[in-house]
Parts: sequence; structure tokens; C-alpha cells
Amino acid sequence: MGSQIRRSTALALSLFIATGPASGNVLIAEWNGNYDFEFQVQYMPDLDQKRWGLIDGGDSYCVPTATMNLFSYIAEWGLGAMDPGPGVYTYEVDHLDMTNHIWDLAWDMETTWGGCSGTCSSDTVNGIDEWIDPYPLVRYSDFKREGYCPNVNGMALIASTGALINFAYGRYNHNPSVLPVIGTRTGGHAVTMVYAHADGVNDIELWVRDPNDDPGDIFSEAPWAYRLYDPVEEMTVQADFDDDGIYEQVKVTGLEYDDADSQIRFIDSMHAIYPGNGFEFDEVELNVHLIGGLDFVNNNNPTHFNPAPFESFRDAALHPAQHSYYVLTQRPLSLFGHLKQINRVTGQQETLLQFTKPTQLAVGRFDDIYVATGSRIHRTQRPTSGYSIYVTKEVDVALSIQDMLYDDAKDEVVAVSTIEHKLVVAPRDLGDTSPVWEYPIPTLIPPSSEVSLAMNPNDGKIWLLASADPQTAFRMTIHDPGPNGWVQAQPISLSLGGDSTGLDFDDRGHLLVTKTNGSVLELEQVQPGVWFTVSNSRYANLQVDGEFHVARSRSSYDPAIGSEDIYIPSSELPEIGTYVLDDPPPAQKPRLRSWR
Repeated sequence: MGSQIRRSTALALSLFIATGPASGNVLIAEWNGNYDFEFQVQYMPDLDQKRWGLIDGGDSYCVPTATMNLFSYIAEWGLGAMDPGPGVYTYEVDHLDMTNHIWDLAWDMETTWGGCSGTCSSDTVNGIDEWIDPYPLVRYSDFKREGYCPNVNGMALIASTGALINFAYGRYNHNPSVLPVIGTRTGGHAVTMVYAHADGVNDIELWVRDPNDDPGDIFSEAPWAYRLYDPVEEMTVQADFDDDGIYEQVKVTGLEYDDADSQIRFIDSMHAIYPGNGFEFDEVELNVHLIGGLDFVNNNNPTHFNPAPFESFRDAALHPAQHSYYVLTQRPLSLFGHLKQINRVTGQQETLLQFTKPTQLAVGRFDDIYVATGSRIHRTQRPTSGYSIYVTKEVDVALSIQDMLYDDAKDEVVAVSTIEHKLVVAPRDLGDTSPVWEYPIPTLIPPSSEVSLAMNPNDGKIWLLASADPQTAFRMTIHDPGPNGWVQAQPISLSLGGDSTGLDFDDRGHLLVTKTNGSVLELEQVQPGVWFTVSNSRYANLQVDGEFHVARSRSSYDPAIGSEDIYIPSSELPEIGTYVLDDPPPAQKPRLRSWR
């Protein structure tokens, strides 16, 4: 039952099956701001978690089942090569086959085998990533954290930019009061979002596919159905998510909340799967590209952005949730530049902060924004809704920053200057809890006017391209991080295709090299220090004019807060919401099937 066998079966299946685009099934994708939106996708599967063949009849399998809804939709309407392959999966002949697929995904997610009852949050992320790895898809996962929980407004915006979403709600003990105090999480359940609507703060609807509908039948799929919630957005509660003994006010989205109930249910995690995408920018424009041709929203979103009149783009970065871009803009002959946010649905540009001569930008996985001005790094945050963005920390470093990135694995900011031959690594809080370290970089890296930094997610190595040597990249390793640390640089030839202007990595650790002719070269490491060009590259048809970056999977998971984030068997949860039957799409013609 290994992953390699499963993947090869799906790829063989794709040779015989053609599927239509997914985009035609998103009926509505409108976003006009918080509490004014509508999103609807049709034909989302409604798979049952309660099955013969799963441990305990599927009681603990809500997470892999809700996730398999998304994978089944993508396979049917977008990527026929992807497991579980095309199919409606509502009929008895498909039931056992689908049980095998859910079992495979549950194995990847370590459902019931890990330290959690059900599926752990971190294992959910790992299971999704393993499943989608061969395909042009990226993931964003958003979890409860200090002072914050996911909400319907955010999920609707993410969906409207082209994502498919499932989410989990938790059941928490609480003391009924004017301001509820949240206690222990006693369990939770995962569902799949299909419809979201808001026409004002008191008029919100959320429709989902619930894996636990019709739990009494474990031998066949239940009829397709919707479960309708009337959520209460931005409920104010007191919670101590990080167990430090300090309770904070948190805005949560309550589901069927009753003041008299000793349990409160609210959304505490969500996962979004996007079609692959990337962006390029220069001083006069920012362009969005789809990677792999898959599009869930029929490309209704803008794909081209210009700066405001009399401004130019200095740097750009994608929001972790991929619903917007952060950009630095500058006016000619002006000392001042601005940090702005561009909404991917509306194209609206919002000015967030003003800086003196901003040059570089990096965005952390918790939506911390880092702006470089000369030799100073500023950390900014936008807290829970209703508050303005502000600068939380500034630090001076001993170099003129030429490029900067954020390391998701270590939660560190990395800045470099080839002029001073220095590399600086700062913690997320820019030195409040641990030091900022400075390292000399080898002199074989030439001083240059332009620098491109990238980080390989497979090994955490920092890569640098310098304009003074545009046919060589340098793979940097920091040895003995700390006061005695030093940097080793390994040159890698990029001579194929001419001079290079930029570097990036995708989720698979493939190196993407932007060439002066506007093409993007994809390289894969076949052994240490040896990189080969990828044939049939998913980036082969891209033509870019400027600095190119590809979207990467990101997660706000914090082990200090989410380590006890568990999903207990949904059969122990009371039914909530309204149950509405729904007709599935018509059965397709007979199709080839794979042996299990």
C-alpha cells in the first residue's frame, strides 16, 4: 500500500481518461469585502466516513474523508491522473474502491496511529502534501493561534481566488457569560465547504458536505446532502491557546452557539488547495501566472496589476493564504515609499504603512511582514480584524540589505549583502527572544548590484544569484549557527540557456531559474551537487518579464498551540445545522478501473 504504487496506478489511469476543466463548476465567486461575499461550487463529492473496512467503522476518519472530497473533485473535474481518479463515487460499485482510497490517505495522515485520537493537525498537513506532491497544486493551512482563529470571511476570500477548502470546528468547554472563557478542547469534526454567503454581519450562511451524515449505513454511500450553518462571526471569547496562563481576547466563528450550552463550537483550522500559480513583477507591472493550466474559478480574478499613478513597484510578495499581494512602492525623487496590499479578487490596492526608502520585502507564514530600509529591518503585523497594521519591532543590521527572505521551517528572517559580504539571520521577533547572528560569506561570491535569494524547502539551504556572475548560483550552508558560525558556498553552474536573472524553488525542491530571454528553467537534483533539467517542465511555457516567484505551500501550524489539536470520533458529536438533500451529477459512462 505504499505511496509509490498508488501514484503509479493513478498515472497509468490518466492515459485513458480525459476530464473537463474544474472551473465551470464554480458558479459564484464574488468578494466585495468582509460580510459582503458569495461563493458556490457545485458537484463537490459527499463521501461518508462511516464505512465497513475502516477501523471502528470510520468513526475517527472525518479528516481524511473531508479531504478526499477535495481530491475526488479535482480528479473528476481537473486532474484525471490524481488519485482517486475520475468518478462520481456515489454508487455501490464504487464504495469499496473509495474506502481503499480513504484508507490510503488516512495512512499518510497517520489517522488513529499518532498521538492524537483521530488525525493530528501536523499529520493532516503532511498527508495532504504527500498526496498532491506530483501535481501542480499548492496548499495553505490556517490554524488557531495566539489571539486568532480562522473565520468565514477569510475562507470566502480564499475560495474566491481559486481554492477548494475544508475546515474543522472544535468543541470547547466554556463558562456561559457575557464574555465566554474557553476551556479544554474536547473534540472536533472536519467538513468540506461548498457555499458561503454574507449580506451583512447578521446574515451569514455556510453550507458544507459533512462526512458523518447518515452514519448508520457503513456499506454504501449516503445520498448527497448539504449541512447549513448560520455562523456567528467574530464572537469575542477569552482563550489561552498557548497554555502560558494568560487569557487573551480572541475573535472566533461560532457554529450554532447557545449561551446555555456548556460546549462552544467554533472553527479552529482550515486547509485550502490551490491550482499552482506564480507571479512576476518589475517596476511597472505585476503579472499572475497559472502553473499547469488548472483553474477552479475560470480565471475571473485579475491577472495583471499596475502601481498607482506616479509610483513604481520595488518588491512584491504573496500573502501566505494567496488571496493578495504585498508590494513596496516608491515615487520618483521621493524619500518615502509605501507598503500596500493588492486584493487578488478585486484588484484594489490598500496602503498599509509608509517607510523611508523601502527596498526589500519578505512575508512570514504567520503573516508577519518584513520591510528593509537601508540597513534596518522592520517587522509589521496586522492583528485580528478591526485593528490597523503597525510596526512591532525594528532592528539595525551591519549591512546594506540587497535581498531578504523568510524561512518557514526555522521562523527566521535571512538578509544578505554581497557588497559587505555578510549574511544576517534574525528570529521571527527580530531579537526579542534570541540573538540576531551575522556571518561573513565567502569572497568567491562577487560583489554585485543585484542579488536574488531563494531557499530550498527540502534541505533549508540558502541559494544566491549575483548579477556580477549571472551563470552561477551559490548554495550556502551555515555551519555551527551562532557566535562562531561560518558560511560555506558551493558554486552551481547555470550556464544552460544563457544568463540568469532570478532564483526560486517550488514545493518539490525543484530549482527555478529565470533567464534573460524570459524563460523559466526547471532543475532537479539527482545527486548531491548535480542538477539536471526537468523534461516536460510545468514551467516550460512561461514567458516572464521581471523577477519570477512561484507560490509555495504554507502553514500557520504552531506546535506550542496545536500539539493537542485533536479530532475525536464524530459519532460522539451532536448533530448541528440543517440537513438538506442534494442531487449528485449524473453517472458517467463506464470507465477503466485500477486493481486495488
